[in-house]
Amino acid sequence: MLNQIMLMGNLVADPELRTTAAGVPCCRFRIAVSRPKAKDSSAGSEADFFHCVAWNAQAEVAAKWLRKGKQIMLVGSLRNNYYTDADGVKHYSEQVVVKELYFTGTKQQNEEELQDVPF
Repeated sequence: MLNQIMLMGNLVADPELRTTAAGVPCCRFRIAVSRPKAKDSSAGSEADFFHCVAWNAQAEVAAKWLRKGKQIMLVGSLRNNYYTDADGVKHYSEQVVVKELYFTGTKQQNEEELQDVPF
């Protein structure tokens, strides 16, 4: 079986870093991935939005370096989540579990961001 997804897009908001009860870092963020404009459409470009989660050291790196608007590429697997609320209604969602994370964008953008980092 194969469950692998590769996405390139921009962060919709700053990532949220949390720690599980067991002390494991978990970083959640959402990216917007542009879709090609349909030839017969008069509307502007469209986008799909994906909820993503990174764990452990990768979560800490994501929380430290990613910001709203930053373009990234990631490789991961797609997971289905569901739960039943107090009223007995089932809710479904999907999320991408990040395996690999790449910083994209121009070299100039990346260098400007690194100017304030103490080495």
